[in-house]
Amino acid sequence: MKSSPRFDTMLPMSMGSTARNLLGASIACLVLVLPSIAHARRGVIIWGGGETVSHVADADFSGDPELAAALDFDEPAIGYKYEYFSLFFLDLWTGGGELVLYDQSDDRYAPLSDEVLLELTGRTPDSFGKPLLYRIPLGWVVIGVVLVAVAFTTWRRMRELP
Repeated sequence: MKSSPRFDTMLPMSMGSTARNLLGASIACLVLVLPSIAHARRGVIIWGGGETVSHVADADFSGDPELAAALDFDEPAIGYKYEYFSLFFLDLWTGGGELVLYDQSDDRYAPLSDEVLLELTGRTPDSFGKPLLYRIPLGWVVIGVVLVAVAFTTWRRMRELP
């Protein structure tokens, strides 16, 4: 059985090891950044943006069979739809949020009026509030923790200086 050649042995030997490492890292970065097929759900990407729905409450269509038939949702729920921008899976910006009726088993959603929301849940839109990760994007929490850790280690190193 013939084995395939290693990547670093395929590069010209006249190149220095630093140049070969830099070339290999550049190729790896290009592979990560090249466009691929787009999907509505989040995936493994370096940066991203779009719309997502955060679950707020379950929806009960037993009081309105006409609405259930019109929407044809398998797993209906009430969610908070918003736009986001993220880097490495971590939301840095969120905005444009609203309550919607969505299907948990699919990416479909429908706008939700105050009257329908009151009929389905017996609650007003103000009683739901906004999801925590909409108000405080997770990216800023991670950045804050990293900055505190860097500041703490810098402070400890400065204390140890003569």
